[in-house]
Amino acid sequence: MAISAAGSGHQPPESGLGHGYHLYSDGTGLCLSGCCLDWFSRRALSWRVSLSMEADFCVEAGEEALGRHGTPEIFNTDQGNQFTSEAFTSLLSKYEITISMDGKGA
Repeated sequence: MAISAAGSGHQPPESGLGHGYHLYSDGTGLCLSGCCLDWFSRRALSWRVSLSMEADFCVEAGEEALGRHGTPEIFNTDQGNQFTSEAFTSLLSKYEITISMDGKGA
């Protein structure tokens, strides 16, 4: 990653893609948000919002974060269908990034 760890002896930053589910204020639907963030600094590197459960918005957020901030060694996500999709895992494999996924209840 282009973001350096503060001080010596610290682990290098790792990126991960988190997600959240938010209801519209009028209660008519579901909106998903995805954010690539640096786990070390807790800095948001890129983010997207989607009205569907498809992986496109996660792939776009990942591509933006990689383009702007470089390639991490590890990319951590949960096991949602967006992150286990061929489109998303192919993006990480293309850059030789180790894929880390949290288990159930983690």
